[in-house]
Amino acid sequence: MARSRQSAKPPALTVPPGPYAVVFSGGGSHGGYGFGRWSYFWDKSPEFRKIRYISGSSTGALLAGGLGAAVTGDPTMWEEIGNVYRKVWDADVIRPSVLPADVPLLEGIAEEALKAAGDSKVPILLALAVLAGKPAIYDTSPLFDIINRYMTSKVWQRIIRAGARTRSIPIEIGFCVVSLNTGVTKVITNRKYPDRKILAKAMLASASAPVIMPPVDIFGDGDAWVDGGVTEYIPIRFAFKSDVIRHLNAVFAISHSPLGISASHEQYKTILPIMTRVLDMLLSGVYVNDVDEANLWNVALKARSMLPGPERKEYDDYVDNLGLNLKHKHSLPIIHLRPKTELPGDSFSFTQPTMSDLIDQGFRESAQEYD
Repeated sequence: MARSRQSAKPPALTVPPGPYAVVFSGGGSHGGYGFGRWSYFWDKSPEFRKIRYISGSSTGALLAGGLGAAVTGDPTMWEEIGNVYRKVWDADVIRPSVLPADVPLLEGIAEEALKAAGDSKVPILLALAVLAGKPAIYDTSPLFDIINRYMTSKVWQRIIRAGARTRSIPIEIGFCVVSLNTGVTKVITNRKYPDRKILAKAMLASASAPVIMPPVDIFGDGDAWVDGGVTEYIPIRFAFKSDVIRHLNAVFAISHSPLGISASHEQYKTILPIMTRVLDMLLSGVYVNDVDEANLWNVALKARSMLPGPERKEYDDYVDNLGLNLKHKHSLPIIHLRPKTELPGDSFSFTQPTMSDLIDQGFRESAQEYD
């Protein structure tokens, strides 16, 4: 009698002991999935609380701030950030930068159009923002209020002390941003910028998707900074560039989308779906490049470790000229935690039921892969 075939369970994740780096991708409201993903490990064992490097882009910056607050002295802050994701609605995070009354010539038409649009108000709000000369569709004052409510001056002081260069084993915490003026992408961290006002603005800027949300002047010099996810969907390579890498044993890379663009059966006959699809394709390409570049760092570090002394010095001099510093660093396993298919819902729609489902999904998938 033939045996019934059963699908083999994939091998469980092999995770070395800490310390770790934890890096979060962008994803808007899909950040609830990332929270669930890491919450499984946070609850699983104290070993997973041995974290020495944390960063994120976009919604990942909010997660990075909450996790940074938790590992630097207040473990309850991680659950507090989870409660924000569970309870938040659109109006708690963003509000339209322009109302119909702000454009008197079109007030009546705009009001009727917004009523007829239902949940698809973005194109109309975009048109109003352009006509009113605004920098974005939405105002992020509510989001900054949330950041300041949880990331108090005491929290920032702990985070800054944890990253002090006088510490033998520091904890580096940062937020990925890109300048609209120069095109430079950087992770603004507590080690490089020990200033709570700069760090709070960097956290907001990283969470500010351009056009949707306004740029942020982080340093008071007029430069406009936005979500680093535009150029660095998941800033893994910055973990390898940090000198904290010498203290790490693995990097957790938590993403809110699968690697590569998913097939679509949409007809693409109107502008909005076409524009959304193009953005998805661009961000998917950025994600693939981020992963490839992190893998190249590992290849370079492994190659260096196999060279004898004189050749290693020659190798170091060569890569130094390229702007890379591999000295005192070693290759690290990168543990990718990401969904197999696109997550449900619009990433700019914050609704409590969807957010709770995403948190549950992330937790469940980590448990399935690790246990």
